[in-house]
Amino acid sequence: MNGGGSNRSEAKWANINYLLKSESINILALQETHLTEEASNLLGQKFNRFRILASPHPTHPTNRGGVVILINKHNTRWESATSEEIIPGRALLAKFELNDGGRLNILAVYAPSGDDAANAEFWTLLSSRLTDTGIRHIDIMLGDMNMVENRYDRFPPHPDRQSVVDALQHMKTSWDLQDGWKVLNPDKNDHTFQTKRRNGQINSRSRIDRIYVRDALIDRCDEWRISETGVGTDHSLVSVYFTPKGTPFVGPGRSSVPDFVLEYPDVRRDILARAKAAADQIHQFAHLNNRTNESNPQTIWHTLKREIMDLTKEMEASTR
Repeated sequence: MNGGGSNRSEAKWANINYLLKSESINILALQETHLTEEASNLLGQKFNRFRILASPHPTHPTNRGGVVILINKHNTRWESATSEEIIPGRALLAKFELNDGGRLNILAVYAPSGDDAANAEFWTLLSSRLTDTGIRHIDIMLGDMNMVENRYDRFPPHPDRQSVVDALQHMKTSWDLQDGWKVLNPDKNDHTFQTKRRNGQINSRSRIDRIYVRDALIDRCDEWRISETGVGTDHSLVSVYFTPKGTPFVGPGRSSVPDFVLEYPDVRRDILARAKAAADQIHQFAHLNNRTNESNPQTIWHTLKREIMDLTKEMEASTR
């Protein structure tokens, strides 16, 4: 994203701050951030919505590489999160505590581009370094892979070098990772990055930005999306909604009547008339023994509520 914390990139960080809020993003991985430790601290002081976990390039932090994981302080247990550099400037591991006492391990990566040998070597080194940490599993791996596994993830379609594909596939198999978007969309093609000619015309497209999820967690992931942002980057945002174990189910909520609809006298009169008629019907059951499964105070009350909701929805639609 070339977001090195300079005055020129300040607008990008303001847009990212807004993105976290508007899209309710809890964890966001960024690549090619060009952030020094000092710049990360300054950004953290300016934008108190997120905590920054950063891995800058070891020798050229302001103009090469760099990986960042942003944690939304409003929705996460951000204070207990820890991080570990696996490959400085290229791979950063973040560990999160979950409410059920478990942990979530998220690996953000920025693989080398323009050099097939370096890209293939990266996946081999990454898997080896992860093993050395003693970590048992990676739950989510996300970032800019700078390669594709399938020829149709590029347009015009063409395969990447087989040695590169084999290196990534060996790594993801070793760590039991799945390309979640492709699992959900096996016959669909989409792209996250595009190059342009000097005249501004699009030259090529590719799906090099991806999210891999541990196979055991794939059923807890949904709402896989590729979308555009206002951040000012030539990459699209790839996102997924992950539901940790034990998360309470949240339904659609209770239906309610919009307050402004009740400001219309005709609507109020109609509701009062219907309510009075229903009350008269219900009152009759106190004197007559004619209650049935189809006709009783509960069914009358249910019908009244449905009629009021239908009436107010119709009125609301007519005012748009």
